[in-house]
Amino acid sequence: MGSCRSTRLIWSLCFVLALSVIAGPAASAAPDTLSISYGAEFAVEDGGTATRHLPFLSYVNNKAIVTFSQHPDSVLYPTTDGMRISSDGGATWPTYKQNTDFYLTSIIRLNNGDLMGTSYVTQRVDARNSTMFYWISSDSGTTWTKLTGNVNFPQDQAVNSANWGGFLFHRSILVMPDGSLQGTMYGKYTTDSKYRVLWVKSTDGGANWSVVSTVAYSTTVGNEGFCEPVAIRAADNSLLVVMRTGGTSGGVSYPLYQTRSTNDGLTWSTPVPLPGVDSADAYSVDPDLTMMTNGTLVLSFGRPTTKMLFSLDGSGQMWGAVQTGTFGSTASNYTGVREVSANKLLLISDNSTRTKIIGKYIDVVRSAIPMNGFESDTAGSAPIGFTVVGGNATVVGSPVYAGSKALRINDTSSSVLTNVVKTSTAKSFKTFEAMIRPVSSTNGNIISLNSGANDNAHSVFHVCITADGSVNWYNGSAWTNVAPAGSVTLGAWNKIKIEAVSTSRANLYINDVYKGRMGKWNSFATIDRVRFMSGSTTGTGDDYYVDNLYWD
Repeated sequence: MGSCRSTRLIWSLCFVLALSVIAGPAASAAPDTLSISYGAEFAVEDGGTATRHLPFLSYVNNKAIVTFSQHPDSVLYPTTDGMRISSDGGATWPTYKQNTDFYLTSIIRLNNGDLMGTSYVTQRVDARNSTMFYWISSDSGTTWTKLTGNVNFPQDQAVNSANWGGFLFHRSILVMPDGSLQGTMYGKYTTDSKYRVLWVKSTDGGANWSVVSTVAYSTTVGNEGFCEPVAIRAADNSLLVVMRTGGTSGGVSYPLYQTRSTNDGLTWSTPVPLPGVDSADAYSVDPDLTMMTNGTLVLSFGRPTTKMLFSLDGSGQMWGAVQTGTFGSTASNYTGVREVSANKLLLISDNSTRTKIIGKYIDVVRSAIPMNGFESDTAGSAPIGFTVVGGNATVVGSPVYAGSKALRINDTSSSVLTNVVKTSTAKSFKTFEAMIRPVSSTNGNIISLNSGANDNAHSVFHVCITADGSVNWYNGSAWTNVAPAGSVTLGAWNKIKIEAVSTSRANLYINDVYKGRMGKWNSFATIDRVRFMSGSTTGTGDDYYVDNLYWD
């Protein structure tokens, strides 16, 4: 499983493109935010000098169950692999089990209350049939009974080796509304040049399986193709599958892709890279998904370090900023994640020597973003908590996005740069979000994230909305386009979000659509203020409104 084996001057005019117009967003409720904190690392299973790696995590019947490989990362059969069980959400792991054909990548609760674990490995019977292995426990994991089933393929499966079948079960078996068991396999047909992911189905409790559809296949995506899938029922009732596409080859690291089915696996959308995530941040092996009780969808993945992503609406249609404070670098970067109590995730991986399975808790608290709608401010004055460094910045009663007031930045002076500043806690990771209504951008409507002072020398990220609705960022000597013409609509409200994932790069979203990565201007360890500015000291005419501001 180490590979997918059967497995100018700053105030000059921003660069301008041709104008096009898009509709602005409708008013909506204030969004939520997540407060994330990480606990200390602890041992789940310590093999001493023996192999313990490539773990999988399940949480069923109030028990956390971690299965792991006890054999080298190679195509072997038969193998004897292990399991640890915790009855207290991962605080202690007293129960250890091992069996042949016990490398279970999915453990689920059946409708009758039994647990079912499905082994990763299959055994080729002939060109179109493979034996699969599954285990049933009627006592929540105390004892397990081994059973075998058959998978029938509509095409000839590739000969992986004498040890394994051409397709392998991986991660996800789901109990469907009709009572059937359905889930993911990956491997190759004889005609395939790269891996493909299949959606398979059993109507007899796991004894017989058939192929429903191909989830994903491409001869051009990744250096390995689509493999190591994980599937989940998303909040919008679709089936979401996230997949590995390769390792690193020729200096290129291949990112995770995802696809979706809205008809319970019969057909699938064209696979795409993770929406809202820069591909450089999404390189991974073996992703895992889990849904929190607060409606947040969680994606755990890794390589070269372990990472996490969150989808606040539970659909995975858009992912937030990458969280990197998980385990850091581990041996395989294979992880598992489950919610073990309200707002508490258990994350597992293996250690740097592949001899220990490790875990940690992650507290994820969801709360409404405190949006500043300027409702407590006095029209005609500067807003409370803001510093007007220069020019004309006042609270107005119209136009507004929501409520009765907004902030207007209006440059009418040929000698003074309009510059109004909001300061908050200094952090290396900062999020800016606001509704912006550009009226005129003669020289550029500027949003600048600064550190320590209100001048250009302390600007970390410098972003310009232009007259054609494009967006550009400044690196100290040149502007770079990050969103094309028409991305922002003049005369309408647009949601602008800047996620400074560090002090050297930031992600730009416009109307909840990821537009790309932006680089820094000046180097600082933290960011503590946002500046709303006009685009020129001597020029005039820049005029825009701000409402529903979030700055943290």
